[in-house]
Formats: sequence, structure tokens, C-alpha cells
Amino acid sequence: MTNIAIVDYGSQYTHLIECRLRELGYNSDVVMPDECFDKLLNYKALILSGGPRSVFEKDAPQLSQALSTLIFEKEIPTLAICYGMQLLCQHLANKSGYDSVKKSDTGKAGGKSSSEYGKTVLKISCQEKILEGVPSGEVVWMSHGDYVYALPPNSHSLASTDNLRNAAVALINHSVYCLQFHPEVSQTKNGSKIIQNFIAICQISPDWDSRQHLQAIKEDTLKRVQNKHIIAFISGGNDSSVLAEFLKSVIPAERLHFFYVQGLDPATSIQNIRLLDPGITIVNASRKFFTRLKKVYNPEEKRVIIGKIFVEIWEEETRKLARKLNIKERNFILAQGTIYPDVIESGGSKHADIIKSHHNRIREIQELIKVGAVIEPFSDLFKGDVREIGRILNLDRRLISQHPQPGPRDAIRVICSPARALPDDNLLDIAFSDEKDIQKFCGALGYSAWLIPIKSKGIQGDQSTYKYTVGLVGKYRREELLTLANAIPNQFNDTINRVVYVSSPADTTSLAFLGVRKCDFNPETKKIADHANSILVKSLHLANIYNSVSQAFAVVAPVSFDSNGYGVVIRAVETQDFMTASCYWLPERLLFSISKEIMKSIPEIQIVLYDLTSKPPGTIEWE
Repeated sequence: MTNIAIVDYGSQYTHLIECRLRELGYNSDVVMPDECFDKLLNYKALILSGGPRSVFEKDAPQLSQALSTLIFEKEIPTLAICYGMQLLCQHLANKSGYDSVKKSDTGKAGGKSSSEYGKTVLKISCQEKILEGVPSGEVVWMSHGDYVYALPPNSHSLASTDNLRNAAVALINHSVYCLQFHPEVSQTKNGSKIIQNFIAICQISPDWDSRQHLQAIKEDTLKRVQNKHIIAFISGGNDSSVLAEFLKSVIPAERLHFFYVQGLDPATSIQNIRLLDPGITIVNASRKFFTRLKKVYNPEEKRVIIGKIFVEIWEEETRKLARKLNIKERNFILAQGTIYPDVIESGGSKHADIIKSHHNRIREIQELIKVGAVIEPFSDLFKGDVREIGRILNLDRRLISQHPQPGPRDAIRVICSPARALPDDNLLDIAFSDEKDIQKFCGALGYSAWLIPIKSKGIQGDQSTYKYTVGLVGKYRREELLTLANAIPNQFNDTINRVVYVSSPADTTSLAFLGVRKCDFNPETKKIADHANSILVKSLHLANIYNSVSQAFAVVAPVSFDSNGYGVVIRAVETQDFMTASCYWLPERLLFSISKEIMKSIPEIQIVLYDLTSKPPGTIEWE
């Protein structure tokens, strides 16, 4: 029997809590906030997740009577995180006739913002069991707007940050602990230690075994597939490669049909495909992708179109195989290497916000899932879990250790723009009105700052954002640049979610003339993206740091000084779970060498930018 229940209020990180518990050797169940009392009564510990809502919203999930009874009367040990903390504190304060939670302060007009996205330093004032072994001054990871400003009755503060008095709170005479930060993410340095402390308080014994879980996935897959045939699109990336090896270990070869769809990947991707299956069927869909994505500028629309094309190819290949094998089309199942981040970012939990559409989560796929025509063995797992399965199955280590690649590949690494003029956008007007304040803010640390009028996807407080970018010019100094990259999206969170450093050209006096150009995904922009990416990856290998970087890639940006060229963004991150990430700090000589080679080798490139943004407030990909 499972001892720990994670109450899901819609956080992007809910299943990451489950993942961290598995790493520590403990099983858990994810339950909804309205779960019945009798079922919840069987658990020995409760963890309340974060979420994208405000406790002040009318339809926001509340603390149910069942949970209230279990926490405060049955005294089940409880850990409340982010929204869970705000919800629990507000619930107790409201009983005494006041509010515990306050809406986010913007931080403009000279004040500090209460919002925190990314790295924050925790100052511990009271070392209770939950924070045992965690030194004060430790880095923790935040993603919130609202905050607890007034303690609820019979509680006391354990820790603070520069922006918050109450970053951690304990209830007196109860094993109830509230954390505004996220201990479940890898960027919280001692996050696993805090979770382990909570488990020790609960006095629960380990009950998780990864090999047993793999066996359970195999049994579930066999039950779902029965005697049907499987079609799987294999890209050669981490997840699809492990999926292929997993299916080979479960399904007879005569009922497995692997396809590789060309058109979005670099030409070198075929090398990984050959490692998996030399006889894989190749479908060249380049013309279809370029035709359908021509003059498509919205990133969400691009992702949906790509998903539709994959469904069409699946239907075409299913018909061909059905005729060839003389069996009915309903005897085929589509297998996908979907992992949990794809599910949650697509709004795949009751209270979760949609961060971005995933090509493997479009409406047509959802309809196929409903009728049992799709299997996704890894849909509850994270990248690390899938890589561990690959190791258990003895998959070629090159396929396990390679950097992840999104399904849409180059199509979302070319940022598209419909016009040469600046976007007609109220948000851009507000951003330009903030530019002087941003410049003053950065000038205090010796940097010039420019608003770069291109938007990218972000995530702030478990909600999707689509905001503008700030470019920094000045000396390449780690502490100052990363401080600004963390502070700017917090201080100007209405308009900014990403910060980049201008690494080339050396002469930046013309930045004021940087404009937006018309751009879509076409053979030329794909070629530029592939070329820039190959320079980046080759350089990381030569510097012997490729395996130290969790993910690195180049993005083509629609910015130019004369409407004829493009920009390139270098993105490199370090992360364990890919739900949160930090900028990987490239050595100065290496960064400028890469930037110089990109400018020299690709004549169309006029500016190179190095992305300093963490996740949150940005996402790892720009679209």
C-alpha cells in the first residue's frame, strides 16, 4: 500500500514531487483536491502541490473539508508547497477573520517586486526538523506571484528571502510545514534533503523499486496492445530511442513497425536512427512541412500543424500496412515516447495551465487516446526515469547521453515574424515605456540594456507567458550578468520573461537600429538553424564539455540591422529534470569563439545572442 498522497493543485512540478520521492525510494499517489475522505484516510503523509491559480480567484481549488479534517484533526503530517502553502495559510487565517495571503506587488515605482521566478537565497531563522542539515544562505527555486505576508494563527516563520518574510512556515503543535519555494526541483540545492527530512518526520519505510516499476510498465503495455500491431515514429532522440528499445523487449518483431519522418531534423539525425534499426522505414515529408508551415508565425499554430501532419502520415502508413498484411486498420496502435513534461505543459492535469501545445498532444491525438488507439508507456515519467530505463535495457549509451530534441525540432527553433515593422502590440508599447527604467536598473552594475522586440514562451507562477526580451551589453562577468538575468524578469514581470547577452558583434553602437524582419520556417531558415547548431555542438565536443551541458541548441531570430539578415541565439542549460533549468555558463573564450565562427560561416547572421535565462521565468525552448 502507498503511504504518501500528493494533492495536485495543477503545478507543473506535481509529478516531479513523485519523481523525487522515487529517487529517495518511496512510492506515492497523485490525487485530486476533492478526493474522498475514506481514500485519503489510508495515507500516512500528505504533500500539497503548487498551482497556477490565486487563492483569491472564485473558482480556484480550495482546501476540502476532508483534507482539513485529516491535517488538523487526524494530524496527518503535511508538507504544503507554493500554492499549497498559500491555500493552507489562508484557510487558517480566514477562520480567524483575516487574510494571510497578499496579491503580487509589481515592484515598479521604485519598490521591490514580491514575485520571484528562479534562483533565490533562503535565510533560515529557525532550524526545525524540516530544514535540518540545510545551511542558511542556500539557493532555492521560486515561481510565484502571491505570497504569505501575515502568519496564520499558531504558526511561526522558519525562513525568509530578500523579498519575503515568510518563505517557510511551521504550525505549532502540528507536523505541518509550508514552503513557498520548490524543494522538488533540482535547482533547489538541498531540496531532496528537505523532502527526506519530511519523510523522516512521517516515519515511513522505503517501498519503491525501479526494476519492478519497469516490469509493471511492460505488463500494462502488453495488456493494452494484446495482439495488435504497433506503429512508432522514431526521431533518434532520447525518448523515442528508449521507446523503440522498450517495445523490442515486449512486442514480437513481426508486429513492430518503426518509421522515421524526415523534414524537421538535421541531416545528421539519420545516424542515430541507424543505430536503433538499420531497416527503419523513412518517410520524406520535407515538402509537406515547408508547404504547410509557410507564413505561419504563431508558435502554437506551428506545433498543431506539425502534430496534424504526423497524424496524417500515421493514417497513410497504417492504410498501406493494413493492405500489405491483409489486416484491418483498427488492429494498429500508435506508440509515442511522450513523457510527463509534454503532458503537464499541454494542460494535462485538471487544474494545470497550458504552457504550450505539444505535437503529440493535439486534439486528434487526444481522440485516438480516448478510443485506445495510442499507447504512451512513459507518460508518467521524466527524462531521468526514461534514461534509466534505457540503461536497464542496455541501449547504446550515445543515444542515452545525447542532448534532448523537441519533436518539432527546427520548426520551433526558427522564430517567425509576419512583418518588417515592429509588432503592433500593446505589450510592446508597455515594454518600451519600461526600457529607460531597465537601462537605469542595469546601469547600476555597469551594463547597457536594450529591449529586443521578439517574444518567447515563458512560465511564471505555473502560468504560460509570451513576453519580450532584454539584451545586455558590457563585460562578460558571470555574477553580474546572472544577477541581472534573474532580477529583470522579476522586477519587470509584466513585459519581460527573457534576458540575453550580446556576444557578437563587438561593436554594439548600432543596437538602437536593431529591428524585426519578416521570417518563416523555410529551407533557408532551416539550413541556417542547422548550420549554427552544428557549430555550437561541435564546439562543445571540442571543448570536452558537451556531456556537462544538459541541452544546447541554436535559435534563428527574426532580428536584423537592415531587414536582410538574421540573429542567432545560443541556448545552453543545466538541469536534471528539464522542468526547471539554469543557464550553463560557457567559458568566455569558448562563447566568443562560437559567436565569431557563426558570424563568419553564416553570412546571413548579423548578431549573436547568448541566452542567460533560467526556467522559470523562461522555458528551455524559445517556442
